[in-house]
Amino acid sequence: MSMAETEVLKMYRFIRKVLLLSTIFTIMFICILHVKWAYAVSEPSAKAKVKIASTETKKVNYKKKYKVASRSGSSLSTFKNVGNVIDYACKYIGARYKYGTAGPAAFDCSGFIMFVMGNYGISLPHSVYSQKDYGKTVSRGDLMPGDLVYFTTSGNGKISHVGIYIGDGNFIHASLKGVMISNLSQRYYSSRYVTAKRIIN
Repeated sequence: MSMAETEVLKMYRFIRKVLLLSTIFTIMFICILHVKWAYAVSEPSAKAKVKIASTETKKVNYKKKYKVASRSGSSLSTFKNVGNVIDYACKYIGARYKYGTAGPAAFDCSGFIMFVMGNYGISLPHSVYSQKDYGKTVSRGDLMPGDLVYFTTSGNGKISHVGIYIGDGNFIHASLKGVMISNLSQRYYSSRYVTAKRIIN
């Protein structure tokens, strides 16, 4: 083999090594990028993270005993613990909405009130418009846990929705999205608030 051929062979081997190393580095680089991409997809950025709203409310003193009011506003002798009523209602958060239904898997607004209060011996009709005739009218500023809060959601001024006030401006109700906790300061409910009734004195 001549000197020229030897040099050509060395050059060929050198080029082959360079190409091989380049290929290896390219593959490694692609693997690193793939790992980073996969991590970025599986771990969303802070902006992409969704904050789940809590349904917890501040603690309210439920030690006081309350009497149940009848339709005319007079009190019955049966005593109830309003805290138990609210705790029971909150067990159904997430239950779906279904018109004309009063639980336990689904509720409409008045059906939810009838179901919860009925569990504690408070008999109410399955009609929000009829339920408003029970208990004593209370002002918005005097609301207490256990009061029923009424709204007009139909646009004609007629009462068409009801919930149970649980304290700190919050109330639990069966909305079209299901049983949930909302706040009276929310624009939708604040502008549609009509009255409140105390059925547990």
